[in-house]
Amino acid sequence: MNSSDSHYRRNFICFVLDYVFFGVALAFVSQTTVLPSFISQFTDSAPLIGLSSTVQTGAWLLPQLIAASYLADKDRKKPYILLPAALGRPVFWLLAGVLFLPGSRPPTLILGLFFVSLAIFMGTDALASVAWFDV
Repeated sequence: MNSSDSHYRRNFICFVLDYVFFGVALAFVSQTTVLPSFISQFTDSAPLIGLSSTVQTGAWLLPQLIAASYLADKDRKKPYILLPAALGRPVFWLLAGVLFLPGSRPPTLILGLFFVSLAIFMGTDALASVAWFDV
């Protein structure tokens, strides 16, 4: 086994683990069940509850148009996976931290932070996914 074989094996294991853990994590942010239920804890507004699906879909699809044309001629794709993932994935941890802080917060603050977090997460995931699928 040469050194490039060990890199392929390591990369394969990392891709599989990323796929599995990311799939499990996305089950907790389902746009059809979990997110509408979460938002309904802070508002009864049907448009705001439906906005979660719009933000999630739009923030995931639109950046891919830009990323696909930008990445088409790049030889190395890994940096274009790691940087957006490193920036976007911790955003929900920040939201969770705010939710678990003691004391009350206005529902508008929570909803605003939630929609911004969702847009950042899905947008950075969209950028990373173009390179991820190419690899």
